[in-house]
Amino acid sequence: MPAVLPVDKSAALRDQLLSEIAGLASPESATSWARAALAAKNSLTAADAKVLEDAFEQKVAGLSPAQAATPAVDAGASSPASPTPQEPRPSERVDHADPHAHQVSAIDKSVLTISIPRRYRNKEHLRYVTSLPCLFCTRKPSDAHHLRFTQPRALGRKVSDEFAVPLCRTHHRAAHRARDQQAWWKSIGIDPVKVARKLWKETHMGKRGGHAKAAQDAQTKRSPSAGGLDNKAS
Repeated sequence: MPAVLPVDKSAALRDQLLSEIAGLASPESATSWARAALAAKNSLTAADAKVLEDAFEQKVAGLSPAQAATPAVDAGASSPASPTPQEPRPSERVDHADPHAHQVSAIDKSVLTISIPRRYRNKEHLRYVTSLPCLFCTRKPSDAHHLRFTQPRALGRKVSDEFAVPLCRTHHRAAHRARDQQAWWKSIGIDPVKVARKLWKETHMGKRGGHAKAAQDAQTKRSPSAGGLDNKAS
């Protein structure tokens, strides 16, 4: 990834790219431009990149007025176990620190720099997660541990709340100390993404209480090596 330019050079490059956006005449040219300008855009400061993305989205919307805006998804992401998010409930919000939650569907989303996965924020869901026993040892209280590997990393932002699972403070810290969290979960014989999906569904369907059995099943299916990790973390 290119280094971020100094403020003055970033501003100059931003103005140059804005002028190029102004000259785009079709959705096809916008797609080609987005692909070619990706490296340059990534060298801008965060503020300048945001300005550029705003301008690009507005331009694309004007090029295809008949197209309905659709939620942006990370079509090019290679996350191994990222489920398709559901539509937010009224109690949820999308983390709009991720610029541009919508884009025009006529454009190839895999090449647009504004194609970013949604990061849902739902305090009610997190309260539910923290009310449950630790997936590892069934102790309470629990923290809502966000599964970092389910979405691309973003500066200063956690992954979506739909990827939160309950861990006691001891195992929450152990998970964060692990260099490879996917390997850490595999070593204790738990599929955290499957659990997170179930909890998210329970919050949305209003059918809570099934987690206790899931936690018990996870305990009985854990590999023998999990006990050693538990003792070390404690």
